[in-house]
Amino acid sequence: MPWRRVSGPVIVRCRRGVNVGNLRAERCSSRGRGEERDRKKIMEADVIADLQRKLKETEQERLKAAQYGLQLVESQNELQNQLDKCRNEMTALAESYEQEKYTLQREVELKSRMLESLSSECEAIKQQQKMHLEKLEETLSRSHRQEVNELKKKLETLKAELDEARLSEKQLKHKVDHQQELLSSKSKEMQIMCT
Repeated sequence: MPWRRVSGPVIVRCRRGVNVGNLRAERCSSRGRGEERDRKKIMEADVIADLQRKLKETEQERLKAAQYGLQLVESQNELQNQLDKCRNEMTALAESYEQEKYTLQREVELKSRMLESLSSECEAIKQQQKMHLEKLEETLSRSHRQEVNELKKKLETLKAELDEARLSEKQLKHKVDHQQELLSSKSKEMQIMCT
């Protein structure tokens, strides 16, 4: 500290003055007052230097604070710009989604109406096919019954003809047997006559 740098030599001089007598003691006292003034000036200079240093530090801190505040403002502006950009993008995206939603709803409504129309047509076609199939089955059943009846009649006719043919065959066989018997008896008679 400045006080210690100044106080050392003063003490030495005062001690030397005491050893040489009263005159030197007075001179030492005079010098002590002058050195006291010097110490005060030095102390004042140190205080001023300290205040200047503190003022400089304060100004530097204020400058740093101003720079930091400016950076904060710039950061805030940048964040605000990013936020505005995000809001615009979200708004555009929401409008796009809304338009797409509207388009899809229209398509769904249109396809629903088409599906209802096709379902009605399909149901009508099914009813027509069902009626046509029922008529066809009825016609086929009637035709089948007729064919069966005709076949039964033909079968009965063929059976009757077969019975008649069998009867005729029996009659013919009986005649043939009778003719063979007559022929055999005549043949025997002719042999007897020839002998």
